[in-house]
Amino acid sequence: MPDAHNKKILIVGLFPPPYSSGERVITQYVNDLLAPIYDVTAINMSIGILAPPSFKLSSISYYFKTLINFIFVFKKVYFLTRNHQYSLCYLTPSSSSLGHLRDAIIVKLLNKNVKSLVINIQNGNYDVVFKRGWHSQLTMAYIKRITTAIFTSEILKKRCIDDFGEDKCAIIRNSVDDKVTCTHEEVATAMSIKNESDNFIICYSIVCYK
Repeated sequence: MPDAHNKKILIVGLFPPPYSSGERVITQYVNDLLAPIYDVTAINMSIGILAPPSFKLSSISYYFKTLINFIFVFKKVYFLTRNHQYSLCYLTPSSSSLGHLRDAIIVKLLNKNVKSLVINIQNGNYDVVFKRGWHSQLTMAYIKRITTAIFTSEILKKRCIDDFGEDKCAIIRNSVDDKVTCTHEEVATAMSIKNESDNFIICYSIVCYK
């Protein structure tokens, strides 16, 4: 059996910071999970900003940085996949027009040195990318190149199954780590305390951006 460390995996996606969405967190999680076992190369598509600012000049700067970053990512994907053989490429795709065009170009740049392509779809409206006619040729090549499309639920899968086909679709449901899951005893204790108390606790979270 070949050593897993000899297998190369290419991960292309948005990495935190900023910690903004499941897409970024899951990409980082996949990287951390695979890195100790495989030879992983990660390409970060993030420019460190979530969305274009409302201020016009700042917005122009945002799109300029995005364009430069796209070119950098394209060059890196092109040269890496021509100088190395990868067992798998993992991509977190976007449902926006610009994002899908970027993803389709990245997939187009993958050559035969990349054996499999797995995409992990996090967007509930991802099926809309297949309804935009202006990039239909790139999209068709994109769908053909994909080995597996991962969805987090049956509903998301059904929205895209006509485009991908049943054989390319897989479901891996979101889960919670055992370290943060309460035991039965902890739940029973918490319920007992709640029943005996006249007070209640409001729990809320604050999202911080860097």
